[in-house]
Amino acid sequence: MFHPGLHGTVHFSELAVSKALVKGGERAELLHTLWKAETPYIFWRMPWIGYEYWSPEEPHNGGFLTSGQQRERVNRACQTFSELFAAKPISACAPGCRSNSGTCGAWSEAGIRVVENGSEDGLRPPHVDHVNTLHLFRNLDFEPSQHELDIDKYLEVAAACFAQGLPLIISTHSINFHSTLKDFRSSTIDTLDRLLSALESKYPELVYVKDDDVHRLVTEGAIEEVRAKINVTQREWDPHLAQMGAP
Repeated sequence: MFHPGLHGTVHFSELAVSKALVKGGERAELLHTLWKAETPYIFWRMPWIGYEYWSPEEPHNGGFLTSGQQRERVNRACQTFSELFAAKPISACAPGCRSNSGTCGAWSEAGIRVVENGSEDGLRPPHVDHVNTLHLFRNLDFEPSQHELDIDKYLEVAAACFAQGLPLIISTHSINFHSTLKDFRSSTIDTLDRLLSALESKYPELVYVKDDDVHRLVTEGAIEEVRAKINVTQREWDPHLAQMGAP
């Protein structure tokens, strides 16, 4: 049911937060207030905090950390991951989906073979980058805790994906399964059940796969555990689709 992937060590730029704390003022006060309240730093509320590998107010390298700095953070995250799950990660998603070629290089050196990207750019096919890492792109945002979902609209997205030979990759955040402060979990599970039931009804040969399954499909053309026939075709790589950078 669950297969862990690497995300990172923090969900904000340590460089940006450190600078704000040293400088003091309103930003530092806000950081201290949220810390005392055990509340996460939220990008939309305070975009200057950036993400782990990217600081929006840094003038160099598009705001991204150097390749060496990113390699250090990726290795640290991989070590923690291995200690927790007793296995090395094979897939990763950058905090905030902010990554660049330096991030991809660090991931590849650490054994990462699959990278999950966000859904901001619409329907995009998977591709293999310059360090032989497979990039997947989420194409359906499932957030019942934020707004009411239209199952029919989601089925339209699925149909568009399958018509183009793309995998349907659903993105959802853990807040949807919380129940301590407010019961988001019950409605989320019910909505997810209705969505998956509708997909299975419309597509009887629907197959659920993990990141490493998709990697094997792309590199080997098949996965033995799945009896259904899955056709995999390769297209010429477009380097413009592979550009990873700040938004």
